[in-house]
Amino acid sequence: MSLVGQRVVRGPHWSGGDVDGGEGHVGTVVSVGGFDTVEVLWDNGKHNSCRIGKDGKYDLRVLDNGTTGVRHTQFICSACSERGIFGMRWTCNVCKNCHLCPVCYVTDKHDIHHEFTRYVTPSDPGTLVPKRATSVKHQSMGIFPGATVKRGRDWKWKDQDGGDGKTGKVISIENSETWNSIRNSIRVKWSSGSVNVYRLGAEGGKIDLQFVEESRGVFYYRDHLPVCEKPKENASSKDQESILVTNTEVLKEGDRVCIMVSSEKIEELQKQHGSFAKGMLGCAGKIGEVKGFVNGDALVEFGDFKFRFFPGVLKKVYDLNVGDIVRILSDEEKVKILQENHGSYNNKMKQYLGKVGQITKIHSDGDAVVKFGRRVWVYNPACCIPAPGEVIDEQEESDDSDTLDMSDLNNALLKLMGGLFGQSVLGGSDSTLGILALYKVISENNTTEAISLIRSHPQWVNANFKGITPLVLASHQGGTAIVEELLKQGADINKTDENGNTALVAAIAGKERSIAKLLISRGINVKAIPKDKKPALYCAAVEDYGDIVTLILQKGADANIQDSDGDTALHLAIYSGSDDSSRALCDCQNVDASLVNKKGFNALHFAALRDRPLAVEKILDKNKALVEVRKKDGFRALHIAAVNNHVNCARILIQKGRADVNCKRDDKSLFTPLHLACLESYFETVELLVERGADVNIPDSNGNTPLHLTLHGRSGIDRGQELLGALLGLGSSSKTENRIKIAGLLIENSASLEQRNKNGQTPLEVCVDPVVKAVVSKYAQQRQSTQGLVTQLRLPCARCFSKAADITLKPCDHTCVCDQCALQIENCPLCNRTIDRRLRYKSGQG
Repeated sequence: MSLVGQRVVRGPHWSGGDVDGGEGHVGTVVSVGGFDTVEVLWDNGKHNSCRIGKDGKYDLRVLDNGTTGVRHTQFICSACSERGIFGMRWTCNVCKNCHLCPVCYVTDKHDIHHEFTRYVTPSDPGTLVPKRATSVKHQSMGIFPGATVKRGRDWKWKDQDGGDGKTGKVISIENSETWNSIRNSIRVKWSSGSVNVYRLGAEGGKIDLQFVEESRGVFYYRDHLPVCEKPKENASSKDQESILVTNTEVLKEGDRVCIMVSSEKIEELQKQHGSFAKGMLGCAGKIGEVKGFVNGDALVEFGDFKFRFFPGVLKKVYDLNVGDIVRILSDEEKVKILQENHGSYNNKMKQYLGKVGQITKIHSDGDAVVKFGRRVWVYNPACCIPAPGEVIDEQEESDDSDTLDMSDLNNALLKLMGGLFGQSVLGGSDSTLGILALYKVISENNTTEAISLIRSHPQWVNANFKGITPLVLASHQGGTAIVEELLKQGADINKTDENGNTALVAAIAGKERSIAKLLISRGINVKAIPKDKKPALYCAAVEDYGDIVTLILQKGADANIQDSDGDTALHLAIYSGSDDSSRALCDCQNVDASLVNKKGFNALHFAALRDRPLAVEKILDKNKALVEVRKKDGFRALHIAAVNNHVNCARILIQKGRADVNCKRDDKSLFTPLHLACLESYFETVELLVERGADVNIPDSNGNTPLHLTLHGRSGIDRGQELLGALLGLGSSSKTENRIKIAGLLIENSASLEQRNKNGQTPLEVCVDPVVKAVVSKYAQQRQSTQGLVTQLRLPCARCFSKAADITLKPCDHTCVCDQCALQIENCPLCNRTIDRRLRYKSGQG
């Protein structure tokens, strides 16, 4: 792909001031310089040198590359029917056969609530972009229809314009037939009345005109555009190994990243673009480090694990500092995902999406406190994009009430701080102003001023402003020296806020572990119970402060207190995935893991539900008898693990807890864990249970064996349509494929094909999906083959459905068509990628 001729706008690292005319103004790449730079001639006639990777910086985004001849010849725009889409192609991830050209994409054709994948060139593997409905649009400005123009740098048309200094109006944007490209010429009507076509990037980046008066062009989604970069085929191998450009950011080795999509989306995207490992799901909510790049994928290390991720699931985490100006991501769904385990998402945050604020504090775990006028929120740092020089959005909210209507202490304190930032210290009584000044310097963590005020006015140390004491605020803000001075001057260490929260709860909510330890050492009441019945022990458990949990328990806190939902601290530690806290709680002799919450889960049930292998193991160390305990619905922990495909938990329950693999749900349904795993089509769990001796022919209360449930499925009547849609790329075929594999596994382990249920039906007779029935029937006849049946079971051909799929397509590696149909198609039916080679499934030969 040629750089010369690309139409560009400002990029993520823009450093050119207003030479371009301002945000949204368009220019053209007219030459490529050395050291990863290009020269850009802006529509206003000015030019400058811009970085396209120099020092890891990218000054430009590509607005349009159709001007250089980039064309997706095999695709038709679903909205305007353009054949052979010029420029970037945008493909809907929901409606797989919907492809949009650049103009139809930015003019909001098709459903703007659907996610799309951007393809910059025909060979581009694709990059996932946010939904248009939740993205910010920008107006392009420059030489567009309606603009007034005059001669520019490459003018060669003598007095065709009527003479130097004469002006004309742009009538339309034109295509260049000579150069087989698009949108790189303009038609102009001069004041003399003559009309001619001129170059706007055509013929190798030539620009005949510049504007006198600009005009508005198309809107564009800035964060959906790629950066302007050196073509990968010309980049050095070293550059390819150490840097990767995603849809909105540049990733390089050493960068911190996190996952910005849901667990379901991680699995879907990883399977589409390479490989998927279940351990990837455990990386959600954590921050990892980029260790390198392989074939366009990023190698990311999360603690002790390293995975190869498709860059479309990653979000760069920038290094942030107090005082930095940042913009919050505009995509609500992304923010919700990123906020999990980082203070959560509040619906009131919605109005701050895409807004600019200032960082006032960085918590010890990296979370950022961002101020918008008088409102303050805590964000995962991945939600914050550096925006130096931008104006802060002063989002004012009503704060007239003296009572805080938020039960969560963290939000209450932040709201208080927001009010303080907007307060003036002029006017009012000396006492009121003094106390307000004290709270203000504490909230800003101004140690010198705070200590000076405390020493000058020790009577203020137990003041109460909007229900919060100075000690509670200082403990939350991390002012260790301020906390010590307040205590020295007589602050009541056990005085709570209006909701009963102590300074210890505030310190933990503010993620100030050292202050929490200080308060405990000074004798704070660790047993205090706030109004929401979530004491300090609960907060420490959720934050995974195992050492704080241990200290609180050693000071005599009740380990088994239950909140309004019936949850204990152990339940909450399990819910939040806090392994250190779970370990500390289980090591406490007084913790009762048998207590159930209002949903009927004891700690072992809950650990199996939440897929917390460590918690399962520690609870079994404490009380193995819980393995046999049923919930009110009859489920034991192994049933719960099996029905959720939590294989590691199931394995520990069986190995360490000696769980009965044939345990029945109750005396009525007679469901075993194997029945449930087969019903849900969870191959990994079925494989484990069978390996551990589960009875493959045990009937439930209706006489159905695991094989009956496997072949019938949850909604067997719709399975044929589901498989058809999956094979055509309209959904996932993994459930159907798993059902076929499970059936083969059960048959290989002596599952009976003749056993009848209470309706007199055999397993094959309950199977209403003709495709599954045909495949299993065919291979059941080959049970005596020397090769295992499970490895032979394959989906039918996605094109003719009459033969088994035995051809693997390259480079996507999908085995989805038969040998005859493979020769009649050019694109994979599952992913639509162009087929390079066709390999026979058995022999591996083309």
